[in-house]
Order: sequence, then C-alpha cells, then structure tokens
Amino acid sequence: LLCLFGDSASGGPGPGPGPGQQHPPSLLDGDWHAGLIRAVISGPSLAVYVEFDDSRWKKQAWVKVYAEDVLVFLVEHTLVWAPRKEPVHLQGGRIHANQWPALTYKALVDKIGLGSIVPVEFFGDRVKNFATDGATLRLFKEDSDSQNPIVQENLKLQEAMKSWIKEKKIQEIIRGPYSLQGHRVKIYQPDSSEEWILAVVAHHDPSTSIMVVTTEQEQLRKTIDLMRIYTTLVDETLQLVKGETGIPCKSSGTNESNTSMVSVMQVVLFSVIRPVASHKVKTWSYAFANY
Repeated sequence: LLCLFGDSASGGPGPGPGPGQQHPPSLLDGDWHAGLIRAVISGPSLAVYVEFDDSRWKKQAWVKVYAEDVLVFLVEHTLVWAPRKEPVHLQGGRIHANQWPALTYKALVDKIGLGSIVPVEFFGDRVKNFATDGATLRLFKEDSDSQNPIVQENLKLQEAMKSWIKEKKIQEIIRGPYSLQGHRVKIYQPDSSEEWILAVVAHHDPSTSIMVVTTEQEQLRKTIDLMRIYTTLVDETLQLVKGETGIPCKSSGTNESNTSMVSVMQVVLFSVIRPVASHKVKTWSYAFANY
C-alpha cells in the first residue's frame, strides 16, 4: 500500500519535472505511506484493514475505500518491465538500466483524473514513477525474465521479487479449487492484540472460500472467510521458496488420499482487486476514515 492523505497532496506546485520524468511533479510531492490489506469488509461501503509499513501515522487502521476524502485508491496489478531514467541505488552501488522490474497499479477510485497514466513502483528500492505511455511497459515473464542479468546480478532485487512471487503462489493455492484440510495456516486478526494465530484446517470448502480451523494454542474452532481475512500457509512455505511444483491435494469429502499434485509455479496476475486481504495497494487521499 502507498497512501497520500491530508493536505500534503495539495501543498503547492513543487519543483518542475527533471530530465526524462514522465509525470507531473504533484504526483510525487506528497507524504506517501505504504502497507498491506489484511482484512476486507465488502459491500457498498467497502472497507479495508491496512497494516502500514511504518508507524508515522498509525500502525493499523480501517480505511473506507469510497469515502469522500479518498481521492485515488490504487491496487497492485501486474509485474512488468518499466522504463527508468534515474540510476538504481542498491547494495552501495549505482546501477544504470533502461528498464527495471516494477509493479503496476490500477485505480478503484480516481478523483484527480489519472486517465491513461500508469503508476508503477520499482522493485528493490521501491521508487515510484508514473508512466504516461502504457505501451512502454512490458509484461515480466517469470520463466524467462528471471534469468535476465539485471535480476541475476542484484541480490536485493532478487529477494524482493521472490517474496512477491512466493506470496502470489501461496494465495493462488489458498484461493484455488482444492481443499487444504489438514494443513497448518497462519491467520491475521484485525483489531486484536494478538495479530497472528496458528491453526490447523479442520474443514475447507473451496467453493465458498470458507475454512474451519482449530487454533493450536487454545484448541478453539474458528470459521474463516478467506475472501475477508488474510490467511497464509505454514507447512508449504518452504516448498514454495525452494521452487517445488506442487503440494498434495487433500479432499475434505473422502478418506481416500488424493495423489494429484496442484501446480503452483504459474504466477497469476492480480485483477483490479481481489476482495481479500494482503493486497498491496496505493491510496491517494487527503484523509483516512477510521471504520
């Protein structure tokens, strides 16, 4: 998540654009905040629970997406190669590259008229840019582009991209058409002093995205809506990091073991928004509304 709120977005015209800049200066002249969506309340009054990367404003907060004071609300969309003019500062050195891996974002709310401008955030140093020509962006292909020298020769860039791709694979499994019964999961708890709980899946209905779990510490039964609460895997994480091709598919409706393997190597690009936690978003607003 990246947020701009308060009067910081309208505090004057700021300096003129530098050589090669592709955005009006006002797009970057603001007090941006970053974070992740951990929970969602869907409906006309869509609200998201945001865990911020820093605590300059708040550590966590509910944000009403369509509140009057929210000018722009952006969610991450695709992994691309984006043109870059300024050098990249990584691992104590300066790297010059015409293109660099980045995330693009799409708007759920746009009250300032972004139009065809595509917001991007570069991997590694998280520098923002705003591409005026979407045709200059090229889709990043994991199977081939991961071998690009730019990626192979920069450890910090590799780590950032691997973390994003791993999370994509995990969420693909969790939201896929197969049961996770018997697997250990880690569940986020909004508005709680205990942010995370570990649990074992007792029942999972992929058709409704409803999961019944038993907490490990207190042995309590809880019902989790995977489309509303951020949930991640525990046992399978190491496999994903190592690049394993799948996990055993366990059926909740039979005692017979299912020997089929579920492919997790394909990276599924984000839609405009998945109504589910752990979306990285950019939010442009003059104020946040507490839910």
